[in-house]
Amino acid sequence: MKKIFLIIVLISGCIIAQSWNNIVTTTINDPNLVQLDNFTNRDGIHIVVQNSNSSNSIKYYRLNSLGVVQTTTTIETSGGAKFPHIAGDNDHMFISYRLGNNVVTKKYNYSNGTWESQSPISLNNQDCNSLDNAYDSRGLHIVFSEYDGFSSYKTHYYLYASFYPSNHYVVNDAGDYWGTPSVALSSNKAHVGFHSYGYAKTKDKNLTNNSWESTQAVASADGNERVQSGCDKLFDFYDVLVPGIFVNLYVKERAINGNSWSSPQLLNYSVNPYLEGRLTSTVTSDGKTHIIYDSGQIIHRSYICTTSSWSDEYEVSNYYSSTKSSGLSSVSNDLFVVWKPKNDNYLKYRQYDAAPLAPQNPQLSANPGNNKIRISWTKNNEPDISLYEVWRKVAELGGVWQNIGTTTNTYLVDNEYLYAPGAGDFTITYKVRAKDIGNKYSDFSVGVTTRGEYMGKDVTEVNTKEFRLNDNYPNPFNPSTKISWQSPVGGYTTLKVYDVLGNEVASLVDEYKNAGSYEVEFNVGQTISLSSGVYFYKIQTGNFVQTKKMILMK
Repeated sequence: MKKIFLIIVLISGCIIAQSWNNIVTTTINDPNLVQLDNFTNRDGIHIVVQNSNSSNSIKYYRLNSLGVVQTTTTIETSGGAKFPHIAGDNDHMFISYRLGNNVVTKKYNYSNGTWESQSPISLNNQDCNSLDNAYDSRGLHIVFSEYDGFSSYKTHYYLYASFYPSNHYVVNDAGDYWGTPSVALSSNKAHVGFHSYGYAKTKDKNLTNNSWESTQAVASADGNERVQSGCDKLFDFYDVLVPGIFVNLYVKERAINGNSWSSPQLLNYSVNPYLEGRLTSTVTSDGKTHIIYDSGQIIHRSYICTTSSWSDEYEVSNYYSSTKSSGLSSVSNDLFVVWKPKNDNYLKYRQYDAAPLAPQNPQLSANPGNNKIRISWTKNNEPDISLYEVWRKVAELGGVWQNIGTTTNTYLVDNEYLYAPGAGDFTITYKVRAKDIGNKYSDFSVGVTTRGEYMGKDVTEVNTKEFRLNDNYPNPFNPSTKISWQSPVGGYTTLKVYDVLGNEVASLVDEYKNAGSYEVEFNVGQTISLSSGVYFYKIQTGNFVQTKKMILMK
């Protein structure tokens, strides 16, 4: 019974792990790394690294989805920069960090590929021990802790809606050294988490009316604390020290617009309490909140909205070695983890590869120059898309979906039909799906329909109003027979011959065929040697499949 249970556990583990790609050791060699953060968009995985060098202390790297370094840039040539964080979307990207008496932010210029300095935030010659940032359509939200010069640390909030920081607010009046503030965004709020004199606390900014709500005390805590939104909830993760033994990681939750926190839930009883153990989090398109933390290995867990529960722990790294620093980011439902082990100078990378999301905003238009039907769509956010498939159906010709081509672009021209939305003889609908490099397919996009004119042989001339596979002639035959068929639409077509045991004995057609009528000859004497008996020929074009019987009589 124990063996059966163990087998079930192992199988379950494989099922859970099946979408985690293999660990990649990148070419980023940084023995002096102190801290890193990462962010991902359709262009790749963006990493910002702080090291302890006397110069060039902040560096930026961009990886593709395979973990190959595409770009390396020195962001800060001065030494002593600290606490780098990176955030953005497909069209904006920012890196923020502390340098001396300033919080510095640099913005990536997508038009010329350079990093441009924004107006800095002065620390008024005081100490800063942590910062965090997050981006949405309103701008870049920054929080950091600053020593007040007397006895405590205060958490500050700023918003970069343009070149200059604005909307400054002191989130808490006093706090201890474990300030470690964090910021998370929901649809209409910025949620700031911070540690203050033994408590994990939060304070929300209403982004609709630009007002701050009351501070909420979440739980008694001993150190690091982080907030993250997801599933229309706000989560607060915090550390509790068991003296002389270990550090426990707990979480509480509440409604996004609420103030009543749940009972604490223990997530892990042995997390690393220092920089390398700090929990990082993200939220995916399906609403799930994901976290990683250091517990001898990098551990991943996710909050499942449908069951209101946390998943089991999954070991992202495959050996027992604490991390120097790690980062987690997401795009659509894919996850991207970057970390540096303490016992290795090279950064590691691993992706959780979920199926892509369906392509968005499909549109039809006349292709410039030849007026053929052109379908276009918005590029997917996932950085690992390998191609798009375009499918078509013609209502007057049976309404069967056909794959008419693949492309790495965000458009495809259908060379079989003219764009004639007001006068075309055929009602044509198109849809698109994406495929990633892990061979996972998205759902199809919504269908878009227009009228069009067929550009090939007149459909009525060949009487191809329906799919049809004709009887071979002659039958019985020796040594050759002819097989004919007709198709109302174009599509990838195969015509194969099988024996009575289902073994393939000949492939007569294996290519794309336009709509029309066709005929091929099957000649046993010229191609292969077969004995007398019953054989079957099978055609498949798109979703149309038909098989017929023929007899070879020698």
